[in-house]
Amino acid sequence: YVDPLKPYLFRENNRIKKLKVETDTGYSEVIEFNDQVEFKMVEYPYEAAKVKLTILEVYKGTKYDDTCITSMYLLNTAWAK
Repeated sequence: YVDPLKPYLFRENNRIKKLKVETDTGYSEVIEFNDQVEFKMVEYPYEAAKVKLTILEVYKGTKYDDTCITSMYLLNTAWAK
């Protein structure tokens, strides 16, 4: 969870460490995140109607036992054609 007005919340909440991304076309990838505020770009070359995200592992929060995703942007290179 990232809030520029409340930066302490980043460490208080769980943060994603490993995330599995799957599509209805059979694409599957495990993405690892560093324990810092960052954006990850995942590109896949196939058009997909459905995307499934599974949190596999988290960095534990110091106060809360929840896991937040601040934002997500899905873009498939096949859609741009």
